[in-house]
Amino acid sequence: DRQVDAIHPGYGFLAERPDFARLCQDAGIVFVGPPGEVLEAVTNRTEALSRVKAAGLPVVEHSPLLLEHYQHGETIPPQEIARHADRVGYPLVVKPERGGRGRGMCMVASPDGLEQAVRRVLAYGEIVHAGGGLYLEKAILPMRLLSVQVIAARPGEAICLGEVESIVQRGSRRMIEEAPSPGVFSNQREGLYQAARTIAGLFGYANIGAIEFLVNRSGQPYFTEIKPRLQPEHPLTEMRTQVDLVAAQIRIAAGETVNLHPEISRQTGCALMARIFIEGHKRNCQPASAFIRQFIPPSGPHVRVDTHLYTGCFAALDYDPLIAKLTVWGEDREACLLRLRCALGEWTLAWINTNLPYLQSLLKTSDLSEGVTPEMVDQIGRSEASDADQHSRELAAALAVAYTMRSRCFTPSLPARLISGWHRNNRVPPKWAIGEVLYGQSGGRT
Repeated sequence: DRQVDAIHPGYGFLAERPDFARLCQDAGIVFVGPPGEVLEAVTNRTEALSRVKAAGLPVVEHSPLLLEHYQHGETIPPQEIARHADRVGYPLVVKPERGGRGRGMCMVASPDGLEQAVRRVLAYGEIVHAGGGLYLEKAILPMRLLSVQVIAARPGEAICLGEVESIVQRGSRRMIEEAPSPGVFSNQREGLYQAARTIAGLFGYANIGAIEFLVNRSGQPYFTEIKPRLQPEHPLTEMRTQVDLVAAQIRIAAGETVNLHPEISRQTGCALMARIFIEGHKRNCQPASAFIRQFIPPSGPHVRVDTHLYTGCFAALDYDPLIAKLTVWGEDREACLLRLRCALGEWTLAWINTNLPYLQSLLKTSDLSEGVTPEMVDQIGRSEASDADQHSRELAAALAVAYTMRSRCFTPSLPARLISGWHRNNRVPPKWAIGEVLYGQSGGRT
């Protein structure tokens, strides 16, 4: 009735729902993304891990799907979960069946924290995804997270668009991402791409997505999951390849021929992305809605800002605290970092708390060449909070002085030397006579 030909689900969780893709298909509407059966296969993460492992590729050690049909209030079987945890080994990560990496998952260092982590993950799944089970995954520490971007016009024809690494992450939020990964050497890159193409072929993948790997200290990548949708970090790939990925998605969904091989061979330079979140140091980095009184993003050559904000709008938290993505490109990593520092410094955001000061402080103290450890993240966060407190105190004092001066500037007052009774020439006129001396009893000047 509404004459809808196609639906692009964006890069949120709606894009990963097989039931929504099937509803579109049944209604005669083109779903811009992988087919429903492919979504069903790749979003069943434990089954996807088992299939990739059976193909001979290394995967992260994991448990089977647990508590798949759990309902709120039911008793959790601690012995069964503890048995799987002992087999996987500590430290481990308790992950919800649905959702992206970092969302709702909990790190567990010892058996003492296992039950509480399981309850938290189950509560997250029930609130955000209306149910679903969980599974346990071996934690690789230290590790790097790589996402290989893939596109396939038809099943079995996936080509790689390069890799993206999350180089700065605070909690579950990716702060800064880079393409290509600074930790992948040229001789490793082709092996990584071949593994991504093989995994995409196992599922008959079509359209755009990302194959995620965890890389350990020695550089060994382990497959962890597939993101069957356009990624939030897709501007990084677009800056390096000059390919409009959303347009490519729509053309593939429309059945057109998409030949990207010439563009793929022209991947050049380095691209960095900084994500801007609403948050505040006073609320333990928890986001809060705000009215945007002034919003002036940076601009210039090879600087791109993706945002929905503007001066005078209201930044609500109905969906996500992410309010903007700043992406820059440079001929090499040094030029790209310099451009990112300058762009972050040019940003004007008034009357709203964001992670912008944190990013500015981070890039002032580090060139990101050695990576950013959790200790550095905590230290910079504490420094940012301290600087913000000092700035707030100084601002409060300046406002108090300005208010006092403004409120008293039009109020006439007598000099203190006349009121005190002391005067340099000992001629102290009586208080009642001051007005008479100045203006006279008749109102004229005397």
